[in-house]
Amino acid sequence: MSDNQYQKLHIALQHYLYGAKYYRALKAFDLAKRFHTGVRKDNVTPEFQHQIEIALFITTLKDVVNEEDAIVVALLHDLLEDYVEVTQYDIDALVGLTAAQSVVVISKKIQGKNRHVGLDRYFNDIGQDQEASIVKGCDRIRNLQTMGGAFSIEKQQEYIQETKEHFLPMLKRAAGIFPMQYLAYMNIRTVLKSQIELLEACIQAELK
Repeated sequence: MSDNQYQKLHIALQHYLYGAKYYRALKAFDLAKRFHTGVRKDNVTPEFQHQIEIALFITTLKDVVNEEDAIVVALLHDLLEDYVEVTQYDIDALVGLTAAQSVVVISKKIQGKNRHVGLDRYFNDIGQDQEASIVKGCDRIRNLQTMGGAFSIEKQQEYIQETKEHFLPMLKRAAGIFPMQYLAYMNIRTVLKSQIELLEACIQAELK
């Protein structure tokens, strides 16, 4: 994607946040932008575009209970894993305890140390968090949509299998725990299933 397109997405999200008076999300935007300065695995796409696209997708979902917190978590969800200088307390002070806890739940590592919770516990905890469950599902959508050409076929197959085994069941459980967000979860599940079908067809064609 061109740098011009990235700038358009960047501006679109900023305008949305200002219009909605999501001032904590604007703080999260500035913090995430300060750290996410590299490029994605394709060595072309700006790193921060990933967070922006997840946040913009969340704005399209129906019945997200706390849209601002979901956007905050989307913008910050990689910080604790990827940047050891960022702490939970930094995020708490910036955007509040609830969003900070959701970022912790979604992080497999904090300040360079593995949380060692195991995949089953990890996804169970995410499924019981109102914002983390939405963000994790949207994050996986973007991962699946952008892995072609950047990941090997084997890696793509691993992602597909993990999505089937952990993401789809987690979203289904979360819909039962947070029924007010049911339509959002079903939307995410539907997009994930469609993307899996597309990827499997592409992989099958490549292997012929």
